[in-house]
Amino acid sequence: MLQNKLLIIRHYFVLCALLAFLGAFSIAQQQQQPPAAPATTTNSTSTTTTTTKQPQVYSGWATYHNAAGEEVGSCGQPANDNDYIVSLSAKMMSQEYQCGRNVTLTTGRKSVNVMVTSTCEGCSQYDVVLTPAAFKRLGSIAQGRIPVKWSFSD
Repeated sequence: MLQNKLLIIRHYFVLCALLAFLGAFSIAQQQQQPPAAPATTTNSTSTTTTTTKQPQVYSGWATYHNAAGEEVGSCGQPANDNDYIVSLSAKMMSQEYQCGRNVTLTTGRKSVNVMVTSTCEGCSQYDVVLTPAAFKRLGSIAQGRIPVKWSFSD
């Protein structure tokens, strides 16, 4: 019985020595690794900030065009007066494929979201043509033409 107690005590001391060794080894490993630089957090935050791209805002004039029933724009989609769609200038349409892109237009406190479905051949670069329904969200038909700011929202 005494031998069993001595054996248990011996195992206990061996186990304690092993745990102490492992603890010291773990501390030594931590000291060899360079500490995490606080710049990592700042760097990842600044990367997120710099990769967030703000949409370019254009300024131009908006007018409207009656679709006269079902019309098909240069993008091949049918349109009518109640749709929320926009025609961009030929210059904007030639820069890249714009068909189907979403655009947000604002004037004062009013705004409307529309989809590009056509080209306005006679428009200046940043001018747009809306359907009557979309135009009415920004102003009255009687105005005929209103200043707007717009950007792609997709």
